[in-house]
Parts: sequence; structure tokens; C-alpha cells
Amino acid sequence: MTTMETPPFDPGTQLGYLETIGRVSGQPRLTEIWFGYENNAIYILSGGGLGKDWVRNFQKTPQVRFRVGESWVSGTARVVDDPVLEARIRRVVAGKYYHFNPDGEEPLPNSWSKTATPVAIDLD
Repeated sequence: MTTMETPPFDPGTQLGYLETIGRVSGQPRLTEIWFGYENNAIYILSGGGLGKDWVRNFQKTPQVRFRVGESWVSGTARVVDDPVLEARIRRVVAGKYYHFNPDGEEPLPNSWSKTATPVAIDLD
């Protein structure tokens, strides 16, 4: 698949920073995280599943910000349950960090990439 829009950041950057609003405190919370980018969306895998604080935060307040380098983008975060998009997110994120072509036939490399909860941030 190809990227439909050019992001205002380098999608090859190793780390991004997800800013959610704390579900209890109401204060911004920043989480350093691996990510992928495709089709005007940021893709993330939550190894801690639905129990991670950052996941629980965006489930209460889906509007988030994401920083790569010095660039910030805004969007709406959601847990993905569509099996086709879920598979794509796994391949895009794992492909970036385990150095394989997400459009290829290589199997996913580890249990994290096979079982982590897929998240999409649809950018504004």
C-alpha cells in the first residue's frame, strides 16, 4: 500500500510521543512509543492491551496529539477491530522495526506483533 498523504514529519523516525488526556486527572499525558504511518493515520500496537493507561485514556477522550521530532499532529484514536486493518497495522508497525516489507509475505516476527492490541490514530 502507498501513503496517500505526506505527513508533516519523517515516518521513518524511530520514536513518537502520544499525548492523551488523563481519564482521572484531566491532565495531558505523554507516552513514548513505536509507531507506523500509512494513509493519513498513525498505527500503534499496545503490548499491554486494553489495560494500558494510554489506551484507557483515549477510550475516554479519543482526541489525541502525536509528536514526531518537533512536529505535532492531532487526530482521533481508536482500538481497531476490523480484521483487515488489524492485520495491516501489525505488518506496518512490525515491518518498520523488524525491517521487512509490510507488503511482503514474511511472517510476523514475534508474539508482540501477533497479539498486541492494534490502535489507529486518524489524523485531522
